[in-house]
Amino acid sequence: MNEADERDALYQAIMDNWEDDTPRLVYADWLDERDDEPSRVRAELIRVQCETTRLRSTGQKVPVKTEEREQELFKQVWADLCAGGVDGYFSPPYRPRFHRGFIAPGEYDEENSRDRTTFLAVPLETWRLLGPVDEPGQMFLNFDHTLGERNTTRITREFQELANSPALRYWRSIRIGTGWRQTIGEDNFVTLINSAHLRNVRTLEVTDQTRTHYEEERCPLGNRALTALAGNPVLSRLASIKIWWSGVDDTALKVLAKSDHLRGIRHLSLADHFTEKGVGALAKSPILGSVESLHLNAPLTGRSLERLLRSPWLKNLNNLDLSGYTSGCHESDSLHYGELGRMLDSDGVRALANSAIVAQLRRLKIGGDVAAIDPLVKALEQRGVLEQLELDVAWGDEEVGALQQRLSCKVFLFGRPFRGG
Repeated sequence: MNEADERDALYQAIMDNWEDDTPRLVYADWLDERDDEPSRVRAELIRVQCETTRLRSTGQKVPVKTEEREQELFKQVWADLCAGGVDGYFSPPYRPRFHRGFIAPGEYDEENSRDRTTFLAVPLETWRLLGPVDEPGQMFLNFDHTLGERNTTRITREFQELANSPALRYWRSIRIGTGWRQTIGEDNFVTLINSAHLRNVRTLEVTDQTRTHYEEERCPLGNRALTALAGNPVLSRLASIKIWWSGVDDTALKVLAKSDHLRGIRHLSLADHFTEKGVGALAKSPILGSVESLHLNAPLTGRSLERLLRSPWLKNLNNLDLSGYTSGCHESDSLHYGELGRMLDSDGVRALANSAIVAQLRRLKIGGDVAAIDPLVKALEQRGVLEQLELDVAWGDEEVGALQQRLSCKVFLFGRPFRGG
């Protein structure tokens, strides 16, 4: 095995065990064996950052000398990488940082950004120097200056080059859209998601593709996007999918439900204008078999919820989000309280309160006005399952305060522990 293959094998071990420091430290030992100064410095940076991350995660203070050494090592590693040509692809507006020895999402300065492609044309050999990265999609796909035309309906040269690049093997996630300035269009998304090089992608997030904050031209992804996702077996390692407001409907959910390779999904979050038919198809799908966290945001009724809760595949579910809350670009993207209440109508309350699934949940997130939600809370109290739950609600402080005084379970407000009166 040559050096490039050895490096790739070590990288693969890191990507397969992303939260574990051991493969990173094994790679650091391998770098020390290279017996050159850049490799030695990179190895030390990996060890130091693994240690500082461990200390911070356990609430311990990092010694000042260790922090100073970390900064010295980072500057030297980046200087060595730039000497190898990396600066031609990561120059301003991108400001890099490293986490546990590898490049992590940096920051952008939009006011001083250049109209140039960043991160797209990075050659494979440059990626081999950088190694795996967890969120490269977030680094460039959210910003309008990095893909040439924005909100385009045609395939761009940059996306074709990106989809054909073997460097995609080092990506663990793709995150497209923040509701800021850019929608990428159906053809570009399909081109990217059909790539044969996405075998290590674990997370896919696509949000706000039906419109932008500035009400510019809409380029929704449409049902072809999910059809491509469901049909590319290279994406079999996907563990988390979030698709919000991207122009998909029941047809796309039915195609997704039939996918043979999306059987390892642990987190599934869908928000769009699908209906009971789409939910019914999803409820019958084996892709729910590994799902631990499920979020649905659509104008659904209690009958839809009833069909979902009857699914024989939700045996691993422990987090159910029915709040309907998403950070959409416009108010109409997050459903109105009246629409939320439709899911928790009398049929929905009865289905949820009596469902065997409730007994296995650790967190239940609900939304809507108090009048719509209160019957469910009372039913769960009577059943005696509230104590085991963390109840996450999307109401006002006053209503949540009254609820907290009344209940024995932990109460959260929009995902954060409620500390009000």
